Amino acid sequence: MFDTIRSGLAASTRQLDIITDNMANAKSAGFKRSTASFSDVYAATVGNQTQGIGVKLEGSRRAFSQGSIETTQNTLDLAVLGQGMFVLGPRDGSAAPIFTREGGVTVDSEGYLVSSEGFSYLSDELEPLQLPASWMGAALEAVNVNSDGAIMAVYGQNEAIKVGQVGLASFVDVARLQPLGSNRFAVSRESGVATYGRPGGETFGTVQAGALEVSNVDLTNELAMMIRAQQIYNANSRALQTEVDLGKRLIDS
Repeated sequence: MFDTIRSGLAASTRQLDIITDNMANAKSAGFKRSTASFSDVYAATVGNQTQGIGVKLEGSRRAFSQGSIETTQNTLDLAVLGQGMFVLGPRDGSAAPIFTREGGVTVDSEGYLVSSEGFSYLSDELEPLQLPASWMGAALEAVNVNSDGAIMAVYGQNEAIKVGQVGLASFVDVARLQPLGSNRFAVSRESGVATYGRPGGETFGTVQAGALEVSNVDLTNELAMMIRAQQIYNANSRALQTEVDLGKRLIDS
């Protein structure tokens, strides 16, 4: 009985941890909520009866459903509409690419398009994206990103020219990517290798410039799940106290 109660406490505690993390990141761009999956643990079958002896955590999975889109004042902010993840990596290619749905793009002192942590956004050919400050002696006047990920820049009085191509990655099972923190993910054996391409391609969504995808966390749903998890935790706590009280009575009798 004690092991059953203990497993219930551990399961509800883990569920509360996941829900709390979801709620804390409800306003984070590109954040994907997690869900926990549990399974019953059974003792050996005796006759026609199978005795349950608790519950165990099978694992947690990210839900990569589409988050809502929030417009911004930055023309280089990008949101993926549909399938696909932005590709990030060090400029010199010294490490494997990592992946994110966060498109808060900034331009560093050398014109490279980088994330808040300094990783370069990469093209579909895994080249770092760069926005030249000038072209043929003319200064950069304006920049925009098309829905197919083409980065278009205007220099002086010239027409817009393409200076880069945003790349996206897709996976056999995106929910099995390895989380790295800060809404960054790496390939895992379960996710399958990355397939790279351009927005609007066969297996990819499009991108929207001047916008960010916010988290897919529904606070109302998370609050309801939190109340339920707390109720389960409290029920197990009371059961544990009852078990302890019974043990004391047996010892004292």
